[in-house]
Amino acid sequence: MPRSLGYGVIAATLALATGIAVLKLQHGRSLWFAAGMQGLLATNMAVPGLVLGAGYVIAFNNNVLPLYGTALLLIVAYAAGALPVAVRLLGTATAQLDMKLDEAARIFALPLSTRLIDIEAALLARPGLHAWLLVAAAVMFELPVSELLYVPGEMPLGVAIVSADMMARYDVAARLALLGMAVLAGLAAALCLALRLGGMPRSLEGKAV
Repeated sequence: MPRSLGYGVIAATLALATGIAVLKLQHGRSLWFAAGMQGLLATNMAVPGLVLGAGYVIAFNNNVLPLYGTALLLIVAYAAGALPVAVRLLGTATAQLDMKLDEAARIFALPLSTRLIDIEAALLARPGLHAWLLVAAAVMFELPVSELLYVPGEMPLGVAIVSADMMARYDVAARLALLGMAVLAGLAAALCLALRLGGMPRSLEGKAV
Protein backbone atom coordinates (compact mmCIF):
# COMPACT_ATOMS: atom_id res chain seq x y z
CA MET A 1 0.00 0.00 0.00
CA PRO A 2 2.68 2.63 0.87
CA ARG A 3 4.64 1.68 -2.25
CA SER A 4 1.67 2.15 -4.59
CA LEU A 5 0.72 5.39 -2.85
CA GLY A 6 4.25 6.66 -3.32
CA TYR A 7 4.17 5.71 -6.99
CA GLY A 8 0.88 7.56 -7.37
CA VAL A 9 2.13 10.70 -5.62
CA ILE A 10 5.33 10.93 -7.68
CA ALA A 11 3.68 10.03 -11.00
CA ALA A 12 0.78 12.45 -10.46
CA THR A 13 3.17 15.28 -9.62
CA LEU A 14 5.31 14.53 -12.67
CA ALA A 15 2.27 14.22 -14.96
CA LEU A 16 0.72 17.51 -13.81
CA ALA A 17 4.01 19.40 -14.06
CA THR A 18 4.52 18.08 -17.59
CA GLY A 19 0.88 18.81 -18.47
CA ILE A 20 1.20 22.44 -17.40
CA ALA A 21 4.40 22.74 -19.45
CA VAL A 22 2.61 21.29 -22.50
CA LEU A 23 -0.31 23.70 -22.09
CA LYS A 24 2.04 26.66 -21.76
CA LEU A 25 3.91 25.48 -24.86
CA GLN A 26 0.66 25.43 -26.81
CA HIS A 27 -0.31 28.96 -25.78
CA GLY A 28 0.22 31.45 -28.58
CA ARG A 29 1.21 28.77 -31.10
CA SER A 30 -0.55 28.00 -34.35
CA LEU A 31 -3.64 25.82 -34.49
CA TRP A 32 -1.67 23.16 -36.35
CA PHE A 33 0.79 22.87 -33.47
CA ALA A 34 -1.99 22.60 -30.89
CA ALA A 35 -3.86 20.05 -33.03
CA GLY A 36 -0.73 17.97 -33.46
CA MET A 37 -0.06 18.00 -29.73
CA GLN A 38 -3.63 16.99 -28.96
CA GLY A 39 -3.37 14.22 -31.56
CA LEU A 40 -0.28 12.80 -29.86
CA LEU A 41 -2.01 12.87 -26.50
CA ALA A 42 -5.12 11.22 -27.92
CA THR A 43 -2.97 8.50 -29.50
CA ASN A 44 -1.39 7.84 -26.14
CA MET A 45 -4.85 7.40 -24.62
CA ALA A 46 -6.04 5.15 -27.45
CA VAL A 47 -3.18 2.65 -27.22
CA PRO A 48 -3.99 -0.18 -24.76
CA GLY A 49 -1.94 -0.32 -21.58
CA LEU A 50 -0.51 -3.76 -22.39
CA VAL A 51 0.80 -2.46 -25.72
CA LEU A 52 2.37 0.55 -24.04
CA GLY A 53 3.93 -1.65 -21.38
CA ALA A 54 5.38 -3.97 -24.03
CA GLY A 55 6.77 -0.95 -25.83
CA TYR A 56 8.54 0.19 -22.67
CA VAL A 57 10.00 -3.28 -22.21
CA ILE A 58 11.40 -3.26 -25.75
CA ALA A 59 12.66 0.33 -25.54
CA PHE A 60 14.39 0.13 -22.15
CA ASN A 61 15.58 -3.49 -21.96
CA ASN A 62 18.98 -2.85 -23.54
CA ASN A 63 22.48 -1.66 -22.75
CA VAL A 64 21.79 1.92 -23.85
CA LEU A 65 18.92 2.65 -21.46
CA PRO A 66 18.80 -0.29 -19.03
CA LEU A 67 15.78 0.92 -17.07
CA TYR A 68 13.69 -2.22 -17.30
CA GLY A 69 13.14 -3.71 -13.86
CA THR A 70 13.57 -0.38 -12.05
CA ALA A 71 11.06 1.76 -10.21
CA LEU A 72 12.09 4.75 -12.34
CA LEU A 73 10.73 3.18 -15.53
CA LEU A 74 7.49 2.26 -13.78
CA ILE A 75 6.98 5.83 -12.54
CA VAL A 76 7.81 7.28 -15.98
CA ALA A 77 5.30 4.89 -17.59
CA TYR A 78 2.64 5.87 -15.05
CA ALA A 79 3.25 9.58 -15.65
CA ALA A 80 3.28 9.21 -19.44
CA GLY A 81 0.02 7.28 -19.37
CA ALA A 82 -1.63 9.87 -17.13
CA LEU A 83 -0.35 12.88 -19.10
CA PRO A 84 -3.36 13.11 -21.49
CA VAL A 85 -5.76 13.05 -18.55
CA ALA A 86 -3.77 15.74 -16.76
CA VAL A 87 -3.76 17.97 -19.84
CA ARG A 88 -7.51 17.54 -20.33
CA LEU A 89 -8.28 18.32 -16.71
CA LEU A 90 -6.03 21.38 -16.53
CA GLY A 91 -6.76 22.72 -20.02
CA THR A 92 -9.84 24.73 -19.04
CA ALA A 93 -8.23 26.13 -15.89
CA THR A 94 -5.05 27.28 -17.63
CA ALA A 95 -7.06 28.77 -20.50
CA GLN A 96 -8.74 31.10 -18.01
CA LEU A 97 -5.39 32.56 -16.92
CA ASP A 98 -5.16 35.98 -18.52
CA MET A 99 -1.70 36.76 -19.85
CA LYS A 100 -2.16 40.35 -18.67
CA LEU A 101 -1.84 39.13 -15.09
CA ASP A 102 1.77 38.14 -15.70
CA GLU A 103 2.44 41.34 -17.63
CA ALA A 104 1.05 43.45 -14.79
CA ALA A 105 3.17 41.54 -12.28
CA ARG A 106 6.27 42.23 -14.37
CA ILE A 107 5.43 45.94 -14.51
CA PHE A 108 5.35 45.99 -10.72
CA ALA A 109 8.72 44.19 -10.68
CA LEU A 110 7.44 41.08 -8.94
CA PRO A 111 9.99 38.25 -8.99
CA LEU A 112 9.36 35.06 -10.94
CA SER A 113 8.79 33.01 -7.79
CA THR A 114 6.08 35.42 -6.63
CA ARG A 115 4.37 35.34 -10.03
CA LEU A 116 4.38 31.56 -10.12
CA ILE A 117 3.28 30.97 -6.52
CA ASP A 118 1.00 33.91 -5.68
CA ILE A 119 -0.68 34.25 -9.09
CA GLU A 120 -0.62 31.10 -11.19
CA ALA A 121 -0.38 28.52 -8.39
CA ALA A 122 -3.09 30.26 -6.38
CA LEU A 123 -5.49 30.25 -9.33
CA LEU A 124 -4.69 26.66 -10.33
CA ALA A 125 -4.61 25.23 -6.80
CA ARG A 126 -8.14 23.82 -6.66
CA PRO A 127 -8.41 22.35 -10.20
CA GLY A 128 -4.81 21.21 -9.94
CA LEU A 129 -5.51 19.39 -6.69
CA HIS A 130 -8.56 17.65 -8.16
CA ALA A 131 -6.57 16.56 -11.22
CA TRP A 132 -3.67 15.42 -9.03
CA LEU A 133 -5.95 13.30 -6.85
CA LEU A 134 -7.60 11.68 -9.87
CA VAL A 135 -4.25 10.81 -11.44
CA ALA A 136 -2.85 9.50 -8.16
CA ALA A 137 -5.91 7.28 -7.66
CA ALA A 138 -5.69 5.92 -11.21
CA VAL A 139 -1.98 5.15 -10.82
CA MET A 140 -2.49 3.48 -7.46
CA PHE A 141 -4.89 0.90 -8.94
CA GLU A 142 -3.30 0.71 -12.43
CA LEU A 143 -2.89 -2.86 -13.70
CA PRO A 144 -1.64 -3.48 -17.31
CA VAL A 145 1.56 -1.44 -17.13
CA SER A 146 2.15 -2.51 -13.53
CA GLU A 147 2.04 -6.21 -14.42
CA LEU A 148 4.70 -5.78 -17.11
CA LEU A 149 7.04 -3.27 -15.46
CA TYR A 150 6.90 -3.68 -11.69
CA VAL A 151 10.13 -4.38 -9.86
CA PRO A 152 10.45 -8.06 -8.82
CA GLY A 153 9.55 -8.44 -5.17
CA GLU A 154 7.87 -5.02 -5.05
CA MET A 155 4.32 -5.78 -6.18
CA PRO A 156 2.02 -2.76 -6.70
CA LEU A 157 -1.47 -2.67 -5.27
CA GLY A 158 -3.34 -3.45 -8.49
CA VAL A 159 -1.21 -6.53 -9.18
CA ALA A 160 -1.57 -7.69 -5.57
CA ILE A 161 -5.38 -7.46 -5.77
CA VAL A 162 -5.52 -9.44 -9.01
CA SER A 163 -3.05 -12.03 -7.71
CA ALA A 164 -5.09 -12.55 -4.55
CA ASP A 165 -8.26 -12.85 -6.62
CA MET A 166 -6.70 -15.43 -8.96
CA MET A 167 -5.64 -17.51 -5.96
CA ALA A 168 -9.24 -17.46 -4.66
CA ARG A 169 -8.21 -15.28 -1.72
CA TYR A 170 -11.20 -13.05 -2.20
CA ASP A 171 -11.14 -11.74 1.35
CA VAL A 172 -7.58 -10.47 0.92
CA ALA A 173 -8.41 -8.87 -2.44
CA ALA A 174 -11.47 -7.15 -0.96
CA ARG A 175 -9.51 -5.87 2.05
CA LEU A 176 -6.77 -4.49 -0.18
CA ALA A 177 -9.27 -2.75 -2.46
CA LEU A 178 -11.24 -1.26 0.43
CA LEU A 179 -8.08 -0.17 2.23
CA GLY A 180 -6.78 1.49 -0.93
CA MET A 181 -10.02 3.41 -1.38
CA ALA A 182 -9.97 4.43 2.29
CA VAL A 183 -6.40 5.70 2.00
CA LEU A 184 -7.27 7.73 -1.10
CA ALA A 185 -10.39 9.14 0.57
CA GLY A 186 -8.37 10.16 3.62
CA LEU A 187 -5.68 11.73 1.45
CA ALA A 188 -8.27 13.66 -0.56
CA ALA A 189 -10.01 14.90 2.59
CA ALA A 190 -6.73 15.98 4.20
CA LEU A 191 -5.46 17.83 1.12
CA CYS A 192 -8.80 19.56 0.44
CA LEU A 193 -8.96 20.65 4.08
CA ALA A 194 -5.38 21.92 3.94
CA LEU A 195 -6.15 23.85 0.75
CA ARG A 196 -9.24 25.38 2.31
CA LEU A 197 -7.46 26.35 5.52
CA GLY A 198 -4.49 27.67 3.56
CA GLY A 199 -6.77 29.98 1.58
CA MET A 200 -8.69 31.29 4.57
CA PRO A 201 -6.25 33.96 5.76
CA ARG A 202 -6.02 35.59 2.34
CA SER A 203 -9.76 35.63 1.86
CA LEU A 204 -10.19 37.10 5.34
CA GLU A 205 -7.60 39.74 4.56
CA GLY A 206 -9.44 40.57 1.35
CA LYS A 207 -12.69 41.02 3.25
CA ALA A 208 -10.98 43.21 5.81
CA VAL A 209 -9.57 45.44 3.09
